[in-house]
Amino acid sequence: MASVDLTAVAAFASVWSIGQAEAAPAATAAPAAPAVSEQVGQPKAPAATTGAPGVTPIPVGGTQPPPNPFGGGFMLMMLLLLGFMITMTVISSRREKKKRTELMSSLRTNDKVQTLGGIIGTIAEIRDDEVVLRVDENSNTRIRFAKSAIQQVLRPGGGGANGVAEAKPAGQKVTA
Repeated sequence: MASVDLTAVAAFASVWSIGQAEAAPAATAAPAAPAVSEQVGQPKAPAATTGAPGVTPIPVGGTQPPPNPFGGGFMLMMLLLLGFMITMTVISSRREKKKRTELMSSLRTNDKVQTLGGIIGTIAEIRDDEVVLRVDENSNTRIRFAKSAIQQVLRPGGGGANGVAEAKPAGQKVTA
């Protein structure tokens, strides 16, 4: 059989058992080399320990093991961050859906609109789920689109003499 260094095994067992209910028994480890104080002839003072029964004792004056970086505080912070991100996503999607619903309900004949494909035209007819766009005024070319294909209203219609709205720059006063 191969010889095993019992002090290394005991050190591994004590590191492994941190957080366990019972620590590795120290009786199984072979005695280590005598301390310097014993070599000089001074009696060795008993090691003072703190802690509750069933918990690995920590020597007084020794260093404590570093806290677990993935402890309860870290997990709580990650859960709060995840909750915040989900909440912000839900709020923004509701806002976009509300905007889209307002856009669809505000479509009127003679509005100049742009489709998702980039086609710009004037609304000639509005049906339940379809919109007929007039894309060329000279040849009166009309194309049917799904109502959901409207991306934005470029200019509201219904203001001009010939049924075409006139664009007014923002911030300019209109004089009569």
